[in-house]
Amino acid sequence: ALERMCWEIFLSRCADKAQRVDEHLDARIGVLYRIILGQGEPVQLLKVRCATLPRSYVLRVPPTCKTALEANAWTWGLSAQAYRPVEEA
Repeated sequence: ALERMCWEIFLSRCADKAQRVDEHLDARIGVLYRIILGQGEPVQLLKVRCATLPRSYVLRVPPTCKTALEANAWTWGLSAQAYRPVEEA
């Protein structure tokens, strides 16, 4: 049901329960949130700003991610050490 709702709506509805885990200085890297569901299951969400459009996206990432950079790198299949985003023209 959560996948159908859209993670962005889920995060906005659970804002009072969302713990901000980490926030990167670059909004394109994002803000990492953790929400504990009823059975104690953690859900981690990364809110990122689009590099090309004036909008944000919310992506589910593994609960093992400790920083926004690590979570963003995971979405590209990279480690935080290997992930080096560049400014898009």
